[in-house]
Amino acid sequence: MNGGSAGRISPHLKQEQFLFVPYVTWKVLVRSSDCTSPQGARMRRVWTWLGWGSAIAALWVAALQADLSEAQRGVIQALPIWALVVFGCYSLSVVGYEIMFFPACPDEAEKLQKDIRVATAYLNKHGISVSK
Repeated sequence: MNGGSAGRISPHLKQEQFLFVPYVTWKVLVRSSDCTSPQGARMRRVWTWLGWGSAIAALWVAALQADLSEAQRGVIQALPIWALVVFGCYSLSVVGYEIMFFPACPDEAEKLQKDIRVATAYLNKHGISVSK
């Protein structure tokens, strides 16, 4: 029995290959999806959100376990609620901005009006009254 080989690197792997394994594993987990497809981009976004969320949660738990005064502990305990409020305000402002500066598409509006006229004529032909 070779008792001293527990911490050794396999003789078939070079040192560079052994150090490359965590990078390859991370690349497989996060970056393996094809980012040109919509599903690949979504999965990459999910992993990014999970990574940032985990890091922030770990920092929050570490701050809760630190030796702090009651006032500081109260502020740290309220941080998730404040984060939700800030996220809600940001979301509302983004939606409001997008509504204010919604692009006008005259070609699409004409196509939609044509479809409405065709549908109205079809319904009128089949005895269904459509009022404007």
